[in-house]
Amino acid sequence: MKRVISLLAAVMLIVLLAACGGGTSAPRTLRIGVALYQQDDTFISSVARELQRAAQEAEQSGDVKINLYITDGKGSQTVQNEQIDRFLDRKYDVICVNIVDRTAAAVIIDKAETANIPVIFFNREVSNEVVNSYEKCAFVGTDAPEAGHMQGKLVGDYLLANYDAVDLNGDGTISYVMFKGQE
Repeated sequence: MKRVISLLAAVMLIVLLAACGGGTSAPRTLRIGVALYQQDDTFISSVARELQRAAQEAEQSGDVKINLYITDGKGSQTVQNEQIDRFLDRKYDVICVNIVDRTAAAVIIDKAETANIPVIFFNREVSNEVVNSYEKCAFVGTDAPEAGHMQGKLVGDYLLANYDAVDLNGDGTISYVMFKGQE
């Protein structure tokens, strides 16, 4: 999981710097607004910490100062929209969105395009139609069905190799519980 978080943070920062003209000779301040759907989610809080670490690392190795402002939508699209509106009103250089309600992405894109501010959606996938509607929009994340298939294959391979150890009561049946993440 740490590698996924690191990769996400690295990709986001590379895209951010490229989109905002990083690499100029004079030190520049890059203002990044990050709108999380719910910061008390274990994975999302890990992403937030990794983004902060990656921003500090980028500052130390480059000629850019990064102001990373992270907000918590607390599971409410209305709250998150207000936070994103503040980022847009204050002319942030880029906005990263872990969207609460994926159907609200088009509204965010319309506002960002009007303000000419790049948007990066991450983790919670939005439709390709929405992402492709604005040239300064991207999605960073995994293909959820593919990840599920990969996880299933790993579990299946492990069970085949360790069946006797996993069949705890020796009845020839493996009992399990499957959890599905939020839509």
